[in-house]
Amino acid sequence: MRKFIYPLVCSLFIILLIGGCGQFNFPTDFKLPQQTQGLTSAEIIKGLKEALTVGAGNSVDFASKTDGFYKNPLLFVAFPPEAIKVKNTLESAGLNKPVDNFILSLNRAAEDASKRALPIFKDAILGMTITDAMGILKGSETAATDYLKAK
Repeated sequence: MRKFIYPLVCSLFIILLIGGCGQFNFPTDFKLPQQTQGLTSAEIIKGLKEALTVGAGNSVDFASKTDGFYKNPLLFVAFPPEAIKVKNTLESAGLNKPVDNFILSLNRAAEDASKRALPIFKDAILGMTITDAMGILKGSETAATDYLKAK
């Protein structure tokens, strides 16, 4: 009985919700406040710093989780190119498991290191000057990343 009532109640709720939305006239019933003046440089920089701090925090949270690097093709740390010959030799000798364990440990180390990166990012962001902020705002898509790399 419960399997029948729950979907029915949910369906009715959705129908009522959609019907109510149809009666709402967005442009006239909900007005956004009119802005009388533009943002100051200080407000722009404060907003940019906040956005970068939140973005850095979210990125660190994502990357530092278990498998944040290991199962993410964009972050995965592969076997070092300088050691491919060693890897191939080990695998040809049937030592695949130690090679796999090494690759896993590289990625676990990256996940652990990313936890420690947030204070470094925050220091770089909080030390941003007006010139730095304007360079990020008016720069390329990678301007924020380039700024953080330089710091």
